Amino acid sequence: MSPLLLSLFVEDLKLYLQQYVHDCIHIDDLILILLLFADDMAIVGKTPLEIQYQLYCLLEYCNAWGFSVNTAKTKIMVFR
Repeated sequence: MSPLLLSLFVEDLKLYLQQYVHDCIHIDDLILILLLFADDMAIVGKTPLEIQYQLYCLLEYCNAWGFSVNTAKTKIMVFR
């Protein structure tokens, strides 16, 4: 049951972020907002301000559904 619930959560989160995130990374026909591997997620963006906005959207989503993010396991990386 756990993988199914995770899949439903991730799909809903992806749809939520697609509504509010307009500046994302485009690679040919792909629109890149999230990178997923198992139960890990990476939010991607072109600028730190863009990523901050996406994190704010994630916070609103989590608050609406009663989820919490483990901030001890959360990292931020900026590549230039």
